[in-house]
Amino acid sequence: MNLHQYTDTETNALSRFMGSERWKTRYQQSTTSFDLVCSEIAKEYLANLESLGYRSLDSDWIPVRTDQNAVIYYLLYASKHPRGNDFWHKITRINLHGQRELFP
Repeated sequence: MNLHQYTDTETNALSRFMGSERWKTRYQQSTTSFDLVCSEIAKEYLANLESLGYRSLDSDWIPVRTDQNAVIYYLLYASKHPRGNDFWHKITRINLHGQRELFP
């Protein structure tokens, strides 16, 4: 994320995408680390989805990182159907190499 593009101007693409300026409050309260800032903005996004009726929200998002371990984006699942999280949990128990967790 290029946060400097979004924090320097009053109106910006991130505010339009999020539907409000509330993410800026989270940003200002968590400027200690870039990962924390990204996490707080993702939490605001999840709250916005919940306000749209997505009942099966799950905060178990998966951070997708670069080779240098920088967050590129978070993969998350949101559904209006209660069974959605069941499927999400089953999928996320399988790692990149196809290995499943022993004790789910």
